[in-house]
Amino acid sequence: MIIFGSSNIGMVRKDNQDSYLFDTVGNNVGFAVVCDGMGGPSGGKIASSVAVNSFSKFMTELSYDSNGEKIKETFQKAIDCANKEIYNKSLGDDKLYGMGTTLVSSVIVNDTGYFVNVGDSRAYLIRDDSIRRISHDHSAVQQLVDNGMLTESQARNHPNKNIITRALGVEENVSFDFFTERVFPDDMVLLCSDGITNYIDDLEISFETVKRKNSIETIPQKLIELANSRGGADNSTVVIMKV
Repeated sequence: MIIFGSSNIGMVRKDNQDSYLFDTVGNNVGFAVVCDGMGGPSGGKIASSVAVNSFSKFMTELSYDSNGEKIKETFQKAIDCANKEIYNKSLGDDKLYGMGTTLVSSVIVNDTGYFVNVGDSRAYLIRDDSIRRISHDHSAVQQLVDNGMLTESQARNHPNKNIITRALGVEENVSFDFFTERVFPDDMVLLCSDGITNYIDDLEISFETVKRKNSIETIPQKLIELANSRGGADNSTVVIMKV
């Protein structure tokens, strides 16, 4: 298991409200999490940091023999803990009211990948020369796509593309989507915030990733540089995991 990640403030923002973390547990377990905070400079960073710290604490419970039920339970505990802490902090400080964060995470145990997401930060599975989005955006435009009212290409340029319908810390309780995927040697899992996907489409992500599969440590920075070259109006974060 090889994992690399990077985050960047972008070309416009004064603060980086993204947070991320990755680690390995033994030889056959790897996990990563990417969060994109919102709610003003201090609120967004606090929210995303709380979520990442919560995952750091709970992921240490995992081992090579953890099954899907155990991993989903661990995701649930980490998300509930983070959501409660963010929500309570926002109620206790007017300057933090309404803060929250997206979250996307992957845990790979042996030959299985487990994924969870809240909001519009994304997880992709890249195999050979193909890419497939695993996560499902919780956003206003994704609802329109799901209902057949927009195409994916129209959604990318829609004025409401940054409106999310679900985030950690905004309400007392939050639900998440959970996915399981079989993974094979040389598969890559890519997690990123929307500072990447607002500027780079899925096929471009695949192209830039596949051609660097033998030097994956360069992938996060390359995608960030590409997003910045196209405007970089948001913070951007990328974590790449190679099985």
